Amino acid sequence: MAAGQYDNQSIWQHGEDDAYSTFSERLNKGLASVSERFRTLRDLVAGWAPKRAAGTFARPALANGAGLSITLNFPAGRFTAPPLVFIETAEARVAGSITARTATSATVFLANYSGGAAAAGTGFFEAVQANWTEPTS
Repeated sequence: MAAGQYDNQSIWQHGEDDAYSTFSERLNKGLASVSERFRTLRDLVAGWAPKRAAGTFARPALANGAGLSITLNFPAGRFTAPPLVFIETAEARVAGSITARTATSATVFLANYSGGAAAAGTGFFEAVQANWTEPTS
């Protein structure tokens, strides 16, 4: 009989010539299902890495009561669906919200309702597209 060897999922399949196994058929029945489950898990995990984009945007000066929309453009081809977008205005007087999202850009509304003027500066954003789906088995 043949010696044992690793299968495609790196699970040892016992052989009759293995020094410690004379029950290769019984052991391999259990390990075949383990091996298949590892392949399934490896395939699922391979698609989980999220796609990301991050950057900065110019935040103009805003008088009290003023607001405006700006567009954040994502790198070409980065996303296949509208990502979740998070922003940081980096100015206590300025509030920001995402008003529209596509796979290529997001629209941000910036507003100042603080009672004073807000200086110009730099804001920050991060966009994340999760790529996982719920397992069916």
